[in-house]
Amino acid sequence: MELSEKRTLFKQKKATTVMLDALRSFSGPIFQPVWPLIAIYTVDIELWGKAVDVWFFASLAAIILSWGSNQYLQKRFSSFPNKVYDSFVESFYSRLPLLLIFLIFLGFSPYSPVICVSYILLFTGKFINQSFDTLYVYERNDWKPIVANITGLSIGVAYYFTRLEHMSLIYLIFSIGLSEISKSAVHLLLNYKVFIKGKVDKINLEMYLITYNYFIYSFSVILILTIDRFFIYTKFDDADKALYQIFMNFMVVVITLPNFITQYYHNRDKRSKLRVDNTLRMKVLLIGLFIITVGIYASYLLCIHVFQLPMNLAFLAAGLLFAFPSTLYTPLVIYFYNKNNHGLLSRCAAGAAITMLTSCSFFIKSFGLIGGLYSCILGQWIFMFLVTIFYEQDQISKKIKLIK
Repeated sequence: MELSEKRTLFKQKKATTVMLDALRSFSGPIFQPVWPLIAIYTVDIELWGKAVDVWFFASLAAIILSWGSNQYLQKRFSSFPNKVYDSFVESFYSRLPLLLIFLIFLGFSPYSPVICVSYILLFTGKFINQSFDTLYVYERNDWKPIVANITGLSIGVAYYFTRLEHMSLIYLIFSIGLSEISKSAVHLLLNYKVFIKGKVDKINLEMYLITYNYFIYSFSVILILTIDRFFIYTKFDDADKALYQIFMNFMVVVITLPNFITQYYHNRDKRSKLRVDNTLRMKVLLIGLFIITVGIYASYLLCIHVFQLPMNLAFLAAGLLFAFPSTLYTPLVIYFYNKNNHGLLSRCAAGAAITMLTSCSFFIKSFGLIGGLYSCILGQWIFMFLVTIFYEQDQISKKIKLIK
């Protein structure tokens, strides 16, 4: 085989790998809009607006329940490839006390029994589902999460339609919880051998300290993606809350797209580190600009024509300003991530979150619903600005060391 043919095959294989990885990663987010779509078409937009508070709470709880386990397991799997299952099982059982704490609080909460059961199903399902993400990446397994997502969603939607005549917020939340727990049941069935092969002597409480930096970084990032929602959800009616939640969920998916561009340029194996330089940054910028523009425009059309949301061009323009910084900071985040400098990234995210916290109320009071998006734009640009400054400082310090 000629060298040119080998290069072509290699590029095709790498592109296929990235596409499959993207399909695995987005199989969950792709199905998320199904719930608001069903709620809007079968009842009304206000029904979904009542449910966004639950979705918001569940998103924060998912970050706490994961406690940086994904990043921790990536390092463990690459450092100890002969103990992959041991590491996974240890992490899974060691985080169970967090889930139990959540469930105990729910048991003493003033919610109705149905709401409590719905939360239990939702939190337990999310805990189990996200536990397998890193394992699937390491095993290069793309079909298991897709099967689990389709099965779980089908069961939840089927229950939803059995209660359609008497549909209310309670039944909607229970349907979502049933979908999550069904999905987790599929994950456990498909991976039961992992728990047989994995050996663990005791719950490792030291893992909470080891993974603390990973957790703080993840929590800081989720803050800059949710602070605006707290203000929106407490100040606007159900219809506006639903509109904002649906559009912003699309935007969050769009800003993750540059990450998959970078994955094209390095092996999927986490043991190989991506070399971040100006060439890569320019590629991510140029390709990312095209991809996020298409993604945002497609999201805007979906919101208008499929979800029938009353949106104007201001949302489209704001979406572009919101997503643009991700094409600049994504390679730099990977650079600091490879250097295990999560503390620096956490400080950058915290700086952006504080800026949003102090400005969000002003933007919403001045511009209404879209003011929340303006606050998000400010947070994204502040984060990009801070990460870029620290990256340039790091490069300057390297040059000084070389001169010495």
